[in-house]
Amino acid sequence: MLVAFFIHDHSIAAKQMTRSGEVLTLEMAIKKAMSSNWDILQTRNSLRQKQITYDNAFDTMFMPAVNFTTRLDSNFSIAQMPGSTAYNLGQAQDPTALEAQGKTQSNYTFSKGYPTTSVGVELGSYTIFNFFRDQLFYEAARLTWEREQQKLIEAERSLRFDVILSYFKNKTEQDKLEAAKRSVDISEAILELVQSKEELGQTKNTDLNSSTVDFLNAKNQFIDLDRSVQQQRWALNLLMGEPLTNVYVLKTDLEYTPLQLEADDAHKLFMENSPTVRDARVGVKTFELILSRAEKDRLPLPTISLSALSVRYGNSYWGDTKTYTASGSGNIDFVTSLNFSIPLYGPGGFLGKRTIETARINRDNADLAFQKTMMESEIGIQSLFVVIKQQEQAVGINKESIQNASKLLETLFSNFSRSGANRLELRDAINQARSIEFNYKDAILSHLERKLALAKFIGVDHLPGEFF
Repeated sequence: MLVAFFIHDHSIAAKQMTRSGEVLTLEMAIKKAMSSNWDILQTRNSLRQKQITYDNAFDTMFMPAVNFTTRLDSNFSIAQMPGSTAYNLGQAQDPTALEAQGKTQSNYTFSKGYPTTSVGVELGSYTIFNFFRDQLFYEAARLTWEREQQKLIEAERSLRFDVILSYFKNKTEQDKLEAAKRSVDISEAILELVQSKEELGQTKNTDLNSSTVDFLNAKNQFIDLDRSVQQQRWALNLLMGEPLTNVYVLKTDLEYTPLQLEADDAHKLFMENSPTVRDARVGVKTFELILSRAEKDRLPLPTISLSALSVRYGNSYWGDTKTYTASGSGNIDFVTSLNFSIPLYGPGGFLGKRTIETARINRDNADLAFQKTMMESEIGIQSLFVVIKQQEQAVGINKESIQNASKLLETLFSNFSRSGANRLELRDAINQARSIEFNYKDAILSHLERKLALAKFIGVDHLPGEFF
């Protein structure tokens, strides 16, 4: 039957076009992209940088700076200034006692080049408590870090959706190429039939010319689709981080599944998981923390801190020494201080009024942006639902049209073979059947694209009932 020849997706000619190349399923394509896609690799590296920034913020908040120090000195005296401290120290010594040691008053304080070494540990000054002012900055850094971790998950989800869509775009173009190849075969069969009738004097010369044009047009369409298949293959290879020369046989078929999600449920998922909502919430919370910090900065709140402390062990000509210092006093002191600072007037105005007002405006603007995001999201969800339902109607209409067009084409071809029925009518039926098949495949692909957009928008990995 002609219907089987025209519609069957696994004809001999189609198999010949897709026989060579590495077999690639959708799951394999996603794994390749997750391991080799350049954008996702950069995103993961960037996340590591941001983790380092967060770790530094954590240490600044909760850990004092600790340094290990070491030093080596070697001094050799070549002269001595008269009247200097070293000179006077030598003059004050007993010459007889110095002579017994093999020294003189002039070289008593000379350095002989004996190395002096020391090692130590220094503990930097550390704020113990300042009424949570530093804590506010740390909380902002923590919110940013948690959001960055979520963004990596969202980036991986987005890449997976891109691979799914690109994979099935490629697959759809390959299926359309196979359909175009069948159109070429049918046009060629009709041309051969017209040629045989023309030799028997049963048809006009114009029919032969017209059949030749139809055959050439079918070949041109096949060439255009072949180029489109190549471009889609390059796009998929780019997402997977594969060489553009790699050719794959795509084995996963696109299965049409109607949307199994209600708009109200989609909105609830959006409020819980959407990247847009999460960004807006972090923005509001961050500006709230900044406002709180600005308000605390203008209050006379005390600060309790620990001064710097160092412990050093040294070795010199006169023996070993141990040194404990804190704040340069030479004593082992743990010093706490209460520092009050009230900014009466400055760039921020009297008592920082303008600074507070600016922080409050930023907070209010973030809250307004959040409310606007909620309204726009509702519109976006409803718009996607409308388009998806329209695509589902288009799929159903085209599916029914394919069956009717196939029956018509089979009847006309049978009549043309037996009695030489209107060839132009047959040509139109062929073009119509091919166009409807293309529209059917495009409608299914567009339906998938909108569902992926909806899943990405509301922030979920899968919509209910989906197989990928």
